[in-house]
Amino acid sequence: MIEATHQESRRGLLAGAIGFGGDFIASLACSGPTTGVAYTLATLLAISGLASPLVVLTGGIVVLLVAVGYARLNRWRADAGAPYIWVGRTIAPPIGFAVGMLAIAIGFLVNIGNITLAGSYLLSIVSPGTVFPGIIIWIVASLYMAAVIFLAVRGIRPSIRVQTTILIAEYAIVLSFAILALLHELGSNAPGVSAPSLSYFSIGSSPNGWTGFATALVIGGFLFGGWEAPLLFSEESKNPNFSPGRAAIVGVLSALVWYLLLFVIFQGVASPANIEAHGADVLGYASTILAPDPWARFLPLAVFSALFAATQMQLTEASRVMFAMGQDRVLPRFVAKLHPRFRTPWVAALILGILPPLVLIPYLISSEAITVIGDIVGSVGLLYLAMYTIIPLACVVFFFRALRGRSSEVPTIVATFIGGATMLFLLAWGFHTQPAAAAIVGGIALAICLISGFIAAMFSKSDFFRSRPIDLTADARPAPGVDVTRQP
Repeated sequence: MIEATHQESRRGLLAGAIGFGGDFIASLACSGPTTGVAYTLATLLAISGLASPLVVLTGGIVVLLVAVGYARLNRWRADAGAPYIWVGRTIAPPIGFAVGMLAIAIGFLVNIGNITLAGSYLLSIVSPGTVFPGIIIWIVASLYMAAVIFLAVRGIRPSIRVQTTILIAEYAIVLSFAILALLHELGSNAPGVSAPSLSYFSIGSSPNGWTGFATALVIGGFLFGGWEAPLLFSEESKNPNFSPGRAAIVGVLSALVWYLLLFVIFQGVASPANIEAHGADVLGYASTILAPDPWARFLPLAVFSALFAATQMQLTEASRVMFAMGQDRVLPRFVAKLHPRFRTPWVAALILGILPPLVLIPYLISSEAITVIGDIVGSVGLLYLAMYTIIPLACVVFFFRALRGRSSEVPTIVATFIGGATMLFLLAWGFHTQPAAAAIVGGIALAICLISGFIAAMFSKSDFFRSRPIDLTADARPAPGVDVTRQP
């Protein structure tokens, strides 16, 4: 039970609820490497062939450079509304508002995809091969989302406890199957089965050469999406200006290691044609090769548990941004209501949790809706790339405006600039190579977010739109004794 003596953050959230370990778990759980492998292995294999581990490695390095910029901005200002605050204070308030709406949209759209998969995926584990009516799938998916909302409202501390339990069980199961897969590959003479090889990290393994590699790298750029979660929970961290940024960097590194391990091993468990034929259920297919029923069901169960963890963290992350924007009066004030006992933004969490099941209704009853929703969810990767472009840009602007080119910060800013510039290239390349419908939806979503920022600036009475860019003494509000302009 949360007692009244607990300290509150500047925005009223529960301060000091989690330490570095909790921040790290949030980053790893939200990025969901196991689900990432399950849903993208077949796609990357089709685009880049056996060079998919090289794609993952390159994408992970780029994301790591972007994470450095996030960590630097976190040292400047720890805030539940970090993305829109950082951009609004460094570039311009309307752009900051647009980024806030983009962060909310990403969390909402990702969870539409998550809940679309969750109901049918869980039912397929319980009864493989059974075709369930749409209403049953919707009921299961809705109960799934209700559990996510309940956990999010209870607070970040119990959420992290659940996430930790899930991660331990998930990783133990997946690692066990990875060992079985490796033994299978080393001892099998079946056509198409291949043992891990260093050639996987050569562009020569890509049948489409550099073009295929670049196209696959678009996916690699947003494959890690969600690693930034602890930055949104910074006001609830014990060391708000430092732990979340460090945890995000360690989270990216850990996810990269996990991704590489699973891609290197599982892409050789069967022929590329068979893997590609099973799409997002590739790990479920691999489990049937490696173990008899019912033991084979444990690997899909691990994927489902990772999906639940990612859904819960995505909801919690987006609710923090919505809450902060409501508190700053750039969104309706009621979305900033805090639960009196748990000190969590329960209204924001409820809104973001109820909408995905409602969207799922037309998905289950209309084939046309399936296509439309698929295009919407497919655009999320482009939205992630846009986010990972604008935040590093804000960090570079912060460097020149606030730090005035301080030499000790140059390596950090150079790394951040390279990461952001690469993400900008991937964003442009993604609009060129992604399916036309997804590219159009992504472009429309970005345009709506941007236009909404300028409309809000014209009519909103919030002080956010009348604030001056970067005032470290008045705006940063660091913890006592912390110099946010220096390296720790």
